[in-house]
Amino acid sequence: MKRLLPLAVSAGLAAGVIAAEDAADPSAVPVRDSEGGSVERYRFRADLDRDGRQDLAVSLPVPTFGQAGGNFVLYVARPEGGYDRVGEVFLSPGAISVEAVDAAVKLWTHGRVSGSEGRLGYYVLSDDPSGGGAIVLSDFEDLTIHPGDGGTELGRALVSTVFSDPHRVQVERSETDTQRVRWSPWPPAPAKASSH
Repeated sequence: MKRLLPLAVSAGLAAGVIAAEDAADPSAVPVRDSEGGSVERYRFRADLDRDGRQDLAVSLPVPTFGQAGGNFVLYVARPEGGYDRVGEVFLSPGAISVEAVDAAVKLWTHGRVSGSEGRLGYYVLSDDPSGGGAIVLSDFEDLTIHPGDGGTELGRALVSTVFSDPHRVQVERSETDTQRVRWSPWPPAPAKASSH
């Protein structure tokens, strides 16, 4: 099931995302909306092609995300530096795990549909069987589960198992000013209670 960029994204913003893709690190380039304002994004790093290098996933603008998630562009690191774009996936930034399986990688996510229902599934990244070193991205394979309020014990157990350490990735959210992008863990750690 292919998910597309929401139609509400302006042409100017799409051009900004494309310009960022041309950079050595697509997450390092500030992205602007059609009015010149800063656009915040999510990202995560993980080895998506089993070559030992940290690859990159950078989201489209945070305001385009809904309850179930939003679009991320996947990039694999080149040996000589920089990244190659692999494709676009729909992920929930609060629920992303990476699983190495034989010669492939499964990129897991869970998106809420309602308070009790969600979609648990994965994309597979693997070597192109025709050779040439390219990475192939599968369609999304998913199933409906019921982990939330009024859901089932099995649904909650599935989500807990798939998104536990060490497979869950650390997502970051950008803070962008006119010249640079800073990345911080997301969600932020809860503030510690004062001892006074």
